[in-house]
Amino acid sequence: MRRITMALLTGAACAAALAACGSSDSGNDATPQAAAAGSVGADLAAFQASAKKIVAEKTAPQTNKPPTTGPKAVAGKHIFTITPAASAEGAIRFVTALERAYKAIGWENTTLDGQGDPTVMASAIRKAIAAKADGIVTISIDDNIVQGALREAKRAGIPVVTAASQNKSGLYTSTLVDLDVANELNYAAAAYLYDKLGGKLHVIEMTDPEFVDDASRQAAFNRFIKECAAAGGDCKMLESQNFLIKDLATSLPSQAANLARKNPGLNAVWIAYDSALAAALPGLRSAGVADKAIAASQDGNSVNLDYIRKGEFQVADITFPATWCAYGMVDNLNRVFAGEKPLDGMEQGFAYKLLVKENLQPKGLWDGDADVSGDYVKIWTGQ
Repeated sequence: MRRITMALLTGAACAAALAACGSSDSGNDATPQAAAAGSVGADLAAFQASAKKIVAEKTAPQTNKPPTTGPKAVAGKHIFTITPAASAEGAIRFVTALERAYKAIGWENTTLDGQGDPTVMASAIRKAIAAKADGIVTISIDDNIVQGALREAKRAGIPVVTAASQNKSGLYTSTLVDLDVANELNYAAAAYLYDKLGGKLHVIEMTDPEFVDDASRQAAFNRFIKECAAAGGDCKMLESQNFLIKDLATSLPSQAANLARKNPGLNAVWIAYDSALAAALPGLRSAGVADKAIAASQDGNSVNLDYIRKGEFQVADITFPATWCAYGMVDNLNRVFAGEKPLDGMEQGFAYKLLVKENLQPKGLWDGDADVSGDYVKIWTGQ
């Protein structure tokens, strides 16, 4: 970006200077055209500086901390954990971390698989209610698709905590991971692509309308492009298409290839979540895109992080520490059992991060910049 940017800014500055000084005896101000060029240059410089600052903030080591005080463990609880789909990598990460947290606090757990079907997810909540669960934990299940079951849990007096889920109805007792805040990192992902591509970002994008938060991920990414263009930068959204999760193993690769071929000027691809990007990649390779473009997505899946490490097409990803979040959910349940108010994500301390090659560990999943499980155990044991 620096070489291209400096050339653009220098040209704008020279134009303004020549217009202002070239005919000093006339008493006239700079021409409107030159003044406008200077304004665009200044706007672009300010925008680029802001973009760099955002990228630096969102890729920096996290220094936030978990809570240091709270109630000791309330003993003898049986929790039901409900996943959106037990085979999904993100769900596996969460369940593994939750099992550690349940063991650490001394609770029993039963895990039910939502099978990717809202009807099954709602049924799982009702099974937990029928079993007289002390508490329910859900993962990435938006309230709008299980509202009836959540109302039944509330009437039964069973707290339901969640993470990475929308809670527009307020029926969840607590929800960690503010998705509106988390999805804003897609603005930073766009800024990273823009910087890495030398100040020229021409994108095709693919998103899944089935998921509420995908729309806000897309909106944040597109806002960067609009602001960049408004500041005089070379940013364009070439074309956007929708896909469905059922298409991942069938039509998505060819859809992605066709979209790329229709837009030969692209140099970047944004896809709403990691498993979709991984599914689309063979099609993008067949279209010759993977050799000339770079990509960003969200979720922190292992295969996608390896793409970044190896420099294979994807260069940026967004995710959060599953272990920290899992322990935070268990801590919130314990606070409710103790008659206290649950904490929000900021109070629990964890946050999303923009992962790039420069800040990724050599191998494995990213699970935070610190292991905080011991901090929660200290709270629960009072030691």
